[in-house]
Amino acid sequence: MTGFATAFVERGADQVRIELRSVNHRQFLWKGRLPESLSAMEPWAEDRARKILHRGTLMLNVQLSSPSLEPIPRIQKLALKSLVAQLRELMEEGDLGLGVDFFSAPSIFLTLPGIVKAEDRREQPELGEEFRECFNLALDRLVASREREGAEIGGQIQEFCAKIVSILDLYEKALPESQKAFRERLLSRVQEALGEAGNLLHEGDFLREIAIYAEKGDVSEEISRLKIHVQEILHRLANGGELGRALEFHAQELLREANTLGAKTSVPKLSLQVIELKTTIEKIREQVLNLE
Repeated sequence: MTGFATAFVERGADQVRIELRSVNHRQFLWKGRLPESLSAMEPWAEDRARKILHRGTLMLNVQLSSPSLEPIPRIQKLALKSLVAQLRELMEEGDLGLGVDFFSAPSIFLTLPGIVKAEDRREQPELGEEFRECFNLALDRLVASREREGAEIGGQIQEFCAKIVSILDLYEKALPESQKAFRERLLSRVQEALGEAGNLLHEGDFLREIAIYAEKGDVSEEISRLKIHVQEILHRLANGGELGRALEFHAQELLREANTLGAKTSVPKLSLQVIELKTTIEKIREQVLNLE
């Protein structure tokens, strides 16, 4: 499921800002990366997210602001001593002329490259509690965002289910007339073919063949199972909870039954309805991938 959330926590001069993004994925995939100063908190954050989110790729962005993060300037003593010794030697030798004094403004040495370097603090900043609070807040907001999207997707799936039932009702209503027309057309063609050969087919024999054909072409079970899966989808949507994988199964079964129905359908009018049925089921399959 897709979702987006941000959270901000401030305590004194310490600030933590977290941005969470989730995109569709069949399983849960963690792609969070914490700053080095909070790297020890990553297992906790991932475990916390896994307990709440079961599908989707979760991406995490953390921004920290704290005086404890500011680097410390440190004088490189060896470099400074070496520089001072060389300058003293030049002054004593007098090669640069009399009156040259490099030490009249010694602070200028601190501006020279390599004399002062910024180093990270050895002690890590104490932002663990702020991070926990901020992460939990962002995670709650992300869940709320995904729930809103899930509710909208659920409504669309309900509409698709209603359309499937409507298509099946039209199919069933047109089925007797289509079967009758097919039987009459088949009888006419067979009689015509046999009549040209000087032999007529007895209607009783033909009806037996039709009965065999009707049995092979019986679609009542497929229609019944299609409606059962539709009702199960609606039932699960009404109850809520973790739905994604269960609805994927029902969508797959819907398509399987629709394929069987199509294989047993030889009337063009009904075949068009089967095509519309499959198209609607595919839309359901696409949407259930977005559900938790």
